[in-house]
Amino acid sequence: MITDSEMMFADGLAYNGTAEVIDLEKTRKAIGQPIKCFIAGHTLTAVSAVVIVDGTTSSPGTTRMTWVIAAAALNAGPIEFYLPDNCQRYVTISLTGATTGGTWDCGIVDGVQTAR
Repeated sequence: MITDSEMMFADGLAYNGTAEVIDLEKTRKAIGQPIKCFIAGHTLTAVSAVVIVDGTTSSPGTTRMTWVIAAAALNAGPIEFYLPDNCQRYVTISLTGATTGGTWDCGIVDGVQTAR
């Protein structure tokens, strides 16, 4: 998986940390095109969902999607997913639940690297 540090929502972020806001104009090929992401947890506990929030300003406030997922699934990651195709320009991602520990990574994937 190939990532760019400017396209990371979270990079070793504490369970209760604030993820970065990404400007999709930097990565979007065209409106309506899928944007591939990944998420992975590291010893997370009690996560109940991943929440995608977007908006037209750098302070996004519209919940676009809530993805119910267990901490065990995130810890087994990385899990690849696509942002909803109707996301507005600015996007951030957060975790919900009674999380008490662990870290997580989440970002936009620029490409897939395979061994030959």
